[in-house]
Amino acid sequence: MAFQVRIIQGDREEEFEIEQKLNLYDIINQKGFKLTAYCGGEGTCKKCRVRLQPAPELKSIEKEIFSEKEKEQGLRLACLHQVDRDLEVKLDTEGDINVLTGTAEVEGRLNSGWRLVEFETGKPQLDDQRSYLTRYLENTGSNTIADKVIRDIKALDSKVQKLKGVCCQEKLTELFSATAKKSLLGVAVDIGTTTLVLYLYNLETGEKLGVDSMYNPQKEFGADVISRIQFANKSRENTEKLQQVLVERLNQGLLDLVDEAGARVDDIYRIAFAGNTTMLHTLLGFDPIDLAKSPFIPNFTEGLDLSPELIGLKINSEAELLVLPSISAYVGADIIADLLATGVGENQEYELLIDIGTNGEIALGNSSEIYTCSVAAGPSFEGSNISSGMAALAGAVEKFAIRPDSFDYQTINAARPRGICGSGLLDLIAGFLEIGVIGPKGKFNEMDKMPEFWQERFAEDEKEVIIFSEEAAVNKISLTQKDIRQLQLAKGAIRAGIEVLAARLDIKLAEIGKVYLVGGFANYLDPDNTILTGMLPEIFEGKIIQFGNGSGAGASLYLLDRDLAEIVEQLKERVKYIELSKDADFQEKFIEELNFPGN
Repeated sequence: MAFQVRIIQGDREEEFEIEQKLNLYDIINQKGFKLTAYCGGEGTCKKCRVRLQPAPELKSIEKEIFSEKEKEQGLRLACLHQVDRDLEVKLDTEGDINVLTGTAEVEGRLNSGWRLVEFETGKPQLDDQRSYLTRYLENTGSNTIADKVIRDIKALDSKVQKLKGVCCQEKLTELFSATAKKSLLGVAVDIGTTTLVLYLYNLETGEKLGVDSMYNPQKEFGADVISRIQFANKSRENTEKLQQVLVERLNQGLLDLVDEAGARVDDIYRIAFAGNTTMLHTLLGFDPIDLAKSPFIPNFTEGLDLSPELIGLKINSEAELLVLPSISAYVGADIIADLLATGVGENQEYELLIDIGTNGEIALGNSSEIYTCSVAAGPSFEGSNISSGMAALAGAVEKFAIRPDSFDYQTINAARPRGICGSGLLDLIAGFLEIGVIGPKGKFNEMDKMPEFWQERFAEDEKEVIIFSEEAAVNKISLTQKDIRQLQLAKGAIRAGIEVLAARLDIKLAEIGKVYLVGGFANYLDPDNTILTGMLPEIFEGKIIQFGNGSGAGASLYLLDRDLAEIVEQLKERVKYIELSKDADFQEKFIEELNFPGN
């Protein structure tokens, strides 16, 4: 039996027919609509909210999480319902995610190895029996050729015209008429679990020509690396799907970048990838299951120099596809790139790096030694396990200023409030700690101890503070006791990770000279509130530097200076990884750091 389905999201509307019962979440994604589900449609995150007409019978979890008004409006979770009737589906307009693309200023050396040479061979003479190829090699300072040069020579209108040669170090890779338009471009790519950022450069001058950012399309299969690993492990087809959607999106992003710069994708001769270990495994089409089970051994951690054809990347066939080295299953090439960009580990002074993205990684060290670890911090800051949490999309409250008798807030794109993203969550809880809504143990205080303004917003039975009613926002937005606990777990893990690394180096926290916050979420956190909540110790006040996208900056340095390949491999060998899952000191410190500062 066939069913008619109509999906509406903003200005886009599509109507189609399906021949059999299918999961609604899968249909929405297959049709290319935007719908967040952090669990990848497993029914656990409760975020894939849609309005259905006619509304199907409520599932048990939907009876718990939706208000009576929302139930009447036909609000349901897409992943829990099969399409078994004609259906109209209305989706909120998500818009584009607010992606961190900027970085602090970094200086690097320009030595990409690529050059464009214009020359003229002159007419051949009887007393000069050198071949045309020999002449081309000598004029370009090359001693070897790529296969493509043979085809290029055959295609020349005249062998003695003015020519251009593209060279990579001492290898001639392409040959064509001097009248042809040609640029030598390179792209640095930060593959995040949530977002992709691409930086376009001129390989001869080092000039940045453009930046593009977008969702990582793998998000439809799960918001975090564990969800995607589980998805990939179900079948070889799923592993291939993760690679396919990622490469397709990269190809589109590259095309958009060069179009804006007035160039072609065939002008891209060098591309460098940084990302966590799981993302790099999916890029190359590996099943990442070994990363999720003890002893957590990756298929590779080495820096790689590959052909773009290996993964179907539509750039120049002679281009270099570079993958920065990783450290372990859970400390990837993005952290190597962070270290490269910030210089952590280069100085005698101890410096700390904290990368809070969908995952949380920490590095601490100096020019003698560097220790790293990975902690489970990202889900709270991404909003995946927060009742009113959401990604950094239009309508997400990103800043709060809490007072006893009122509050101010700021949403992304100044849109009507829809939820709270990570930076807003930290502000909200820090503010509640200051005015006495929350106590040091993370529990809501008794109502009579709260300011009157907040007493009126506190639902004692549900143990939640209603920040925005359903009338004041797209939907009710509140902070629950469980939400506070989730932030405590995240900030406790980060603080405990720092303490463990300092203990391994046998140093006091006061000996740390600089603290770099990098990554998509860390850059937007209020440094004062990281200290107020105890995520970072008070002694770090005045030492915190919000660096921006360190992974993108490090990938850019690597792209533009080929000599960094050897230096980065040496850096990798100096880094020691601590697996915290079996570390007794971490477990003890974690428990100690769960509470907020105070008596």
